[in-house]
Amino acid sequence: MNVYIAGPMTGIEEFNYPAFGRAAERFRGLGHTVTSPHEVAHDDNGVRGSIRHADYVRRDLRELLQCDAVALLPGWQASKGAKLEVQVATELGFTFYDAGTGLRVGEPRPATDDQAPATGPEGRLIVDVLNMGMVQDIADALTTTLHFVPKGTKEHAKIVDTLERAKFQSEAAVERRGRVAREQREELEAHGLA
Repeated sequence: MNVYIAGPMTGIEEFNYPAFGRAAERFRGLGHTVTSPHEVAHDDNGVRGSIRHADYVRRDLRELLQCDAVALLPGWQASKGAKLEVQVATELGFTFYDAGTGLRVGEPRPATDDQAPATGPEGRLIVDVLNMGMVQDIADALTTTLHFVPKGTKEHAKIVDTLERAKFQSEAAVERRGRVAREQREELEAHGLA
C-alpha cells in the first residue's frame, strides 16, 4: 500500500517534521511505501521562503495522487492543506489511518461539519458555504495538476472524475443556498417584516 502522510505544518515548530517523520517510520515498519510532504524535495534554489504556498499544495497533490491511503496526524482538521488533501483522497476512495496508531479509521470529516453553528437549513447553508470554498480550492488545484499528468493515465482519469464531482457539489450548494434564501424571504414576508 502507498500511504500519504497528511497533517498540519504551518505555524508548528519545525513545521511538524518530527511527527511526520515518526508516522513515516511507523508505516514503513508495517511494510508500506510512504510519501510524506516533509521528505519531498523543495525546489527553492536555496532561497528559503521563495516558494509560494500554492506551489507546495500543487506539489503535494501530485504526490497524493500516486497513493491509495492517507495517514492522518493529530490536528489535520486545523490545516487548510491537510483538509484539502483529505477531501481529494475521500473523493478518490482512499483508505484512512490514524498516523499515531497505524489503525484504520472511518471516513474523516472536517471539523466544520461537526461544529456547524446552526442546525436545520441554516446550519446546512453554513456548511455548504464553507465546503463550497474547499471544493473550489480542490477544483483549482486539480485543474492545475491536470496539466502535469499525462492523458490516458489512471491518475488523469481520477482527476477528471473528481473535477466533475466538485462541479456537481458546487452546483448543489448554490441551489441549496438559493432555496434557503427564498424560504427565509417568504417567512419574513409572512410576518410583515420584508
